[in-house]
Amino acid sequence: MNRYALHEERIVRGLDAALDRFELTRDVAPTDDPVFVLSAGWRSGSTTVQRILTADDRILWGEPFAHSAVIRSAADAWLPFDNEPAWLPRTWPPDNMILSDSQDRSSLSTTWIANLYPHPAELLSAQRLYLKTLFGAPAINAGAPTWGIKGVRMGGGVAVFLQTLFPQAKFIFLTRNPFDAFNSYREKLREAGNTTGWYFRFPHDQVLHAHHYGEVWAGLADSMQRHARRCRGILVRYEDLSSPRTAEAMRNLGLSPNQEAKATRVGSSFAAARKPSLSPAEEHALRRAT
Repeated sequence: MNRYALHEERIVRGLDAALDRFELTRDVAPTDDPVFVLSAGWRSGSTTVQRILTADDRILWGEPFAHSAVIRSAADAWLPFDNEPAWLPRTWPPDNMILSDSQDRSSLSTTWIANLYPHPAELLSAQRLYLKTLFGAPAINAGAPTWGIKGVRMGGGVAVFLQTLFPQAKFIFLTRNPFDAFNSYREKLREAGNTTGWYFRFPHDQVLHAHHYGEVWAGLADSMQRHARRCRGILVRYEDLSSPRTAEAMRNLGLSPNQEAKATRVGSSFAAARKPSLSPAEEHALRRAT
């Protein structure tokens, strides 16, 4: 398991610990049903899926505030949580840091309150409201009652977090042959005159060479495969986007793909007839990373 997959796994581990320890989802049943299109890296067809799922009643935001990592940062808030016995010194957060409903408020001024936290259920509720305000409200203001997001930097761990916030959410997990995906990524950078690569995590994690791209692909794809069953969604290969079976799977999920949008190519980096090839070194690096 590489560092990207491990990070996604740690999100799930911390979130599960908090869910179990604090019973966070009991009596919580949000009715929002956003759509999340998550792909394993760039140039894997996520924009195509975003376009075919955009409808009069739905806006799918594309890479919103990507450098700010607004969704991944929210998911990362659950990384430190654990479910160790309360008497262990490493248990976090300690029970005595959390303000309880039964606690005597008059004693707060005379006790140790340097670390005083609201209940973790409030963190979860605040994050739900945060994302609904940031993405749901503008969609409604634009006349679309349903919203969604497509992203290329979020894996199965973030998906589990989003499913926890929105139990009725729908997911499409998208992967593409990593050799073709990196080939397209590399050429897109060249067209743009970009010699430093796009950021996976701003400002330090720029992805330029084949091995690094392969690590991102493998980490996200692995975590999607690992946790897809926990989410209301489907795993789709880019190579199968035009398959009737894929369209049927989307319809079974309650989504209606726009076939006209699927047939329209927007922003393609190069035609198949002049598709460049990977060098032997790039192929080796990708194979090793994936």
